Amino acid sequence: MCDPRPGDALLEQCDAGMHRRILACTTRKPFHGARGCTWHDLLIAAVRRRSAAGSTRGIVPKQRKNSRSSFRRPHLVSPVVPRTRSPIDPSVSPSISSSHPFQFLPFLLLSPRSPPFRPAEVHFAPRSDGRGRRGELPRTLRTVSVAMADLEECKSLLKCALGMGGDATGQRDAEMRLAASESEPGFCLAMAQIVEARASESKDVRWLASTCLKNAVSKHWRTPRPNQGPTPEEKQRLRTWLLQAYDEEEASIATQINVAMAKVARSDFPRDWNDIFPALIEGMHAAEERKVLRAHLALHWVLKELSSKRLASDQKNFEAVASQLFDFVWKRWEEDTGAILSWIPHGLSELRALGRADPAVQACIERWRLCIKVIQRLVVYGFESDARALKLVPVISKVVPAFMETFKRLMPHWELLQDDDNLTVRQLRRGALKLFRSQEEFQQTHPWSYMEGGIAVQVLEFCHEIITAPEVTRLEELYEPIVIESMILTQAILMCSIYQGNYTVLGMHERSPEKEALVERLSAQSKDSLDGFLSRERVVKITQTLVDQYFPLTERELRAWNEDPESFQIEQTLIQFRDGVRQTAESLFVFLLGSKQDLLAPLIIQWLHSAIATCPTPQNEAEDTGFTQALLRKEAVYNAASVGSHSLYHLLAFGEWLQSSLLPEMLDRRHSARVLRRRCAYVMGAWVAEIPQEARPGCYNALISLLSSDDMCLQLTALSTFKTLIDDWNFYEDQFLEFCWPVLRCLFSMAHTASEFDTQLQVFSLISLIVERLAEKIQPYAGAILETLPDVWQHGESQTMLRMQVVIVLQKLVVSLDTHSPSAYGIILPILHYATSPDHHEATALLEDGMLLWRTVLKYSRSLPPELLRTFPNLVKVLELGFEHLQVGVQILESYLLVEGSSFFDVYGQQACALFVGIFGEVKEKGMLLTIPVLDTYLCCLPIEGPRVLEPALQKLLYVAMFGNESDLVVGASCGIFGRLLLQSQNLFLQFFERAFSAGVARSCSTIADARGLFLYFVDVWLDKVDCVTTEPRRKLAALSLSQLLSLNQPELLSRLELIISACTSVIHEYESDGSIPSAIEGGPHRPSPTFDLDADAPGSTPGEVQRKIALYEADPVNALSVRVALASQLQACVQMYGEAYHHHLQQVDPAVWAQYQRVAAGR
Repeated sequence: MCDPRPGDALLEQCDAGMHRRILACTTRKPFHGARGCTWHDLLIAAVRRRSAAGSTRGIVPKQRKNSRSSFRRPHLVSPVVPRTRSPIDPSVSPSISSSHPFQFLPFLLLSPRSPPFRPAEVHFAPRSDGRGRRGELPRTLRTVSVAMADLEECKSLLKCALGMGGDATGQRDAEMRLAASESEPGFCLAMAQIVEARASESKDVRWLASTCLKNAVSKHWRTPRPNQGPTPEEKQRLRTWLLQAYDEEEASIATQINVAMAKVARSDFPRDWNDIFPALIEGMHAAEERKVLRAHLALHWVLKELSSKRLASDQKNFEAVASQLFDFVWKRWEEDTGAILSWIPHGLSELRALGRADPAVQACIERWRLCIKVIQRLVVYGFESDARALKLVPVISKVVPAFMETFKRLMPHWELLQDDDNLTVRQLRRGALKLFRSQEEFQQTHPWSYMEGGIAVQVLEFCHEIITAPEVTRLEELYEPIVIESMILTQAILMCSIYQGNYTVLGMHERSPEKEALVERLSAQSKDSLDGFLSRERVVKITQTLVDQYFPLTERELRAWNEDPESFQIEQTLIQFRDGVRQTAESLFVFLLGSKQDLLAPLIIQWLHSAIATCPTPQNEAEDTGFTQALLRKEAVYNAASVGSHSLYHLLAFGEWLQSSLLPEMLDRRHSARVLRRRCAYVMGAWVAEIPQEARPGCYNALISLLSSDDMCLQLTALSTFKTLIDDWNFYEDQFLEFCWPVLRCLFSMAHTASEFDTQLQVFSLISLIVERLAEKIQPYAGAILETLPDVWQHGESQTMLRMQVVIVLQKLVVSLDTHSPSAYGIILPILHYATSPDHHEATALLEDGMLLWRTVLKYSRSLPPELLRTFPNLVKVLELGFEHLQVGVQILESYLLVEGSSFFDVYGQQACALFVGIFGEVKEKGMLLTIPVLDTYLCCLPIEGPRVLEPALQKLLYVAMFGNESDLVVGASCGIFGRLLLQSQNLFLQFFERAFSAGVARSCSTIADARGLFLYFVDVWLDKVDCVTTEPRRKLAALSLSQLLSLNQPELLSRLELIISACTSVIHEYESDGSIPSAIEGGPHRPSPTFDLDADAPGSTPGEVQRKIALYEADPVNALSVRVALASQLQACVQMYGEAYHHHLQQVDPAVWAQYQRVAAGR
């Protein structure tokens, strides 16, 4: 039973809010390490400060950096101190009254950096629920207090945040104060007042106020914390104001107000704000054109926000809104569409001549575009998907034909809609594209309704006309967005799984034989309709159009290639599906080839042979004829064979094609041949699985010719293909060795000449892959690689990603160099020190790879140079900031000891102890199980000075294991640590419990009165959790140490005799029944394996870390002991020590347990 908290009386001096805040702080765990600074002292200090200052202050520990680590325990969130606030009434006074100031919550923050650990200052306190922070190192507290006096100060802060004061520091402070005050009651109304002050405030100030209002509403409108966010009265006033203020003259401010209105509607509609839509509809009927337009804009934002809610009840509410609004919005759209279509014939020409449009026309077009967005949202989210409901949606038959007809009527004027400088033209073009692009969403949401009445086939017919129309293919750049959308929509309809009879859209509880039969009938009808559209002639025509018209390089692309090859290639690799015509055409081509393989695959092979015959490979130095149509078509057909490789492999003998055409064409150095050289490299990468093994050297040689060219586009293409070949399953290092240095030389040259950051990243990514795949065979070229890295590191000062690649290359080089890696320390260690330091702006990006490099360097080192030893404080800093890198961190901590042993421990033993203290109890089970074996390694390597220096860590571990809420696995592993202490010295073991009791380890448990009680409590917990130790080495260690308890001359242990015998007998039965002696070191060679071979003839060939672990295994005396012999010896010592008392307790042992022990003791 734990003692009551002595500070309960002090809590009575605080109000309820202060009580909650302080209680939240006190349940977190004490601030260990500060002299006399317990939770009780913090409570006294908080009450005194509150009484002296007359204000409410909270105690909230600051979150550590990298607190998202999977090892860290979740922290408690302290409640907010309640304060009384009166809402600001803008109708009473234009400024905020001084009696109602904006006051920020002042906090007591924990500093991010801890002072050095002092072993004498470890304190122990009871733990409430195991979720708080424990064993925390000392922190420095500072007070932050900000006050906002009135509305004028709000305006002043807004102006400072806009940089009107000219002071950069003041600007940052103003931004921070505005952001922090968003949660204050009255803040939103104050911002609304400033927005309303059109006459007295500038546009920029009003815009920033509207932005702050939107942010505050978005973050704090529904805050669960008391006295934060708008009050109910303030919310009502803001809702009323928003319905009046959306008619804002400035468009940017109106947008912010509308977004704020949408955020409020998301929370309050329909429960607290059911009059929003009637008010907006009333605004859409207003006489003033601006108010009508703003009402349409507000409706768009509100519906966009409401449609994103995913709860079933919210979707039902939106469906009710859609049923009420659709007819009205549809009628408005029809009216505006008629007006625009009647204006276009003469209006566009007039607009082009005058350069501006009538304001009424411009407002009509903008309103028309907003109506399109609203209708799309209502149709998609306002009606249940017919894929699940299996009920037709009538509005589809109304909306889709009307949208498509309107778009068809706008198509003839498309060339006149390309003036980006004219707002009216730009809005009209965007609205027209929206009509067409909305079709895909309609089809995906309501596929059956889209297929009903032949709508889908009509759309496919239109898309087919767009894709194959000669005027469109001739003016591809002009019609590019329309062509892309036509291909996307065609593919979406033809690939729709619903039309193939897919039932997965129906939930398990929604399925029934009737619905499945209906789906089968509808899918059969859909297949018939789609098969009717996809006739043989049409499929061939679409495929031929894709290959002949959209695959070849255009004049614009060839011009861009000539102007800047590097930028052109990088841009081409970044273009994705939906972004470019060729990429979208390739996707549609792959789909058609896969679905109509029997028809199209032979046709593609025929086109390939025809292209090769029309544009044959030159046999010698021929005249450069330029980029002929035959050459460009051959490149396009090669592209088709590349992207369709998965469907052509059974018809095309790639090995013959490679030898007869691809390799000779890659060696052609004519200027015009670069188009084919680039495409051949891509083909090689796509068909990598079909490349014969004997042809790979020829491929490497051809790619090196591209890599050594002066065209950066060809170099990047070769680099990409090299990466594919080297990363392939069939890559053999011996075949590549003769090409390794030429490739590396070309890559080094590329790294120096490249002007684009992406190029350098790709270069070092390939170098890293080569080093990884060649392993130790890269050693002859390691020096050349190392020589280039310092320059790259220096020039990549502003390119963190490039520096990350350098660190990765170094890590893999260290692995490849093995024990020869110390020869490269002059280059590695300065980079390592910087990459593992958390004190610079690149730490977030470099730290992970830097820690892995650090771990690798230590693993393969034979000794610690002074520079590497001086890097250890970086580990302390990293683990103080957070436990994101705990796993690698504890491995580094172990490696330092294994490399240098006592030399390292003499210098950094105290800091290592501080790390253990900071980790134990602060991390989850996984983190504890990673750290405890490292502590065991320290005790095993340093049996004398280790327990003395690490005693604070051992005390902390004992406290966590005995009185914490740790798992059984953690408790069992922790007890094994103290078992090793017992095996090393019985006297030191008992003295440790005396000092631990004096340090207050058992202070939280009133039933433990002395050190003996703590010791017996530990033994009981150990015996209870010993079976939770599952690994063979740990179980042997536990059995040996438990047997040693019998000779401690502690008569109370005789009552645990049966449990001790039973635990030891289990280990003997499991691991020593065949007479063998298992290892007592985790990872030790208790069974023969390739990694640990104690009989190896050449121990120098083993990695350094493995060698050191083997030496540690051999030096550990525990491995020479037998549990059977040790238990028999200790039982004999008991007979001599206790005499009759021993026989008395032995008679109480379960006969079955004793019989089992006698059998295993006799070797049976």
